[in-house]
Amino acid sequence: MSVDPLYWLPYDKDENAYQAVDYFANIAAPALRPVYEIFNITSVYTSLFLECITESESFYHAGIARLCVTADLLRSSGRKPTFSVLLHQAKAITHLRHEIEKTTQPTNMMLATILFLIAIDIAIGQQSSANMHRINLARLVRARGGLDALGHDGFEKATFMQFDNIYSLERGPSTLVPPRRYRPKYPPFPLSPRFFTIISVFPDGFQCLARHRLLPLEMIELLSRIAATVRRCFGSTVYVPFSATANPFHSERRKYDSFSDACPWLLAPEDNVHPLLKPLTLALLLWCCNAYSAIRASTVVYTGVLRALTMRLLRAPVILEPPANLRTHLAEAADDEDCMLWVWMGIEEVFLDR
Repeated sequence: MSVDPLYWLPYDKDENAYQAVDYFANIAAPALRPVYEIFNITSVYTSLFLECITESESFYHAGIARLCVTADLLRSSGRKPTFSVLLHQAKAITHLRHEIEKTTQPTNMMLATILFLIAIDIAIGQQSSANMHRINLARLVRARGGLDALGHDGFEKATFMQFDNIYSLERGPSTLVPPRRYRPKYPPFPLSPRFFTIISVFPDGFQCLARHRLLPLEMIELLSRIAATVRRCFGSTVYVPFSATANPFHSERRKYDSFSDACPWLLAPEDNVHPLLKPLTLALLLWCCNAYSAIRASTVVYTGVLRALTMRLLRAPVILEPPANLRTHLAEAADDEDCMLWVWMGIEEVFLDR
């Protein structure tokens, strides 16, 4: 006797639904676990997604379509959307219209459906549609009371913020997250013995950047967590989590809700940020996605960060200006160049693996 593994879904299921859930559970979520743990960000690739697709038929079809197109991109990055993607996308839109007709105010699940429809539009190249829906989504979120009014104990807020972060890195100013003034905090001078102990486990190049006080405290924290991960995973070809007993699909709030919370310089004006910080952060995100996963899962996070870093490097290659103190110029310039070389090598590796 066989048991339907998706017996808990109250909707009509086709083969695509089974493949999409399998892809989510066995490829997409495990591939992003290092990112969320190392950056200390609340993961939205948990059982919450599976719970939500039982709450709204429009979200169910949008979620299946988004996972299907992600799996298709993994097989071939240039392929056109398959019939199954377009079918579930159309069903999501149809059900969403029916749901809108029955209510005077959009529900959280309606907003989540629109968010996933935007992600589908981006994945299949319908940019003008994505831009229009993104503006409407921001208006509807404000009508609901803002991001803090969304449900599931803050997890919906984290989902919306993370998507908006990735989109903003690629396409421009945020429509959902209000701009914040970036006030970088650097290690106090003179540098303490404890600071030197913390950075002693960094690779030499990052140690030099830290000693020259070019890295803000949040980046020092991030590099420290990466160094701890490298030590913990030494000799292993797979990711070793921070906690061996933690359930990766358990919904757990972490220190930060979004990438812009963990790395506030990411969306800050260019003239307020050291030119190394943004490309270095994006390269570290890609490293977290790739270092312990043989499969390059084409998630919103991975593809969005890859496009953002690629466009940044091609559009405006980093030109590092000499510091005012010429005596430190040669040493700092060499360290900066080594860092940018590492960034370029990281993105080259990604494209060679494709």
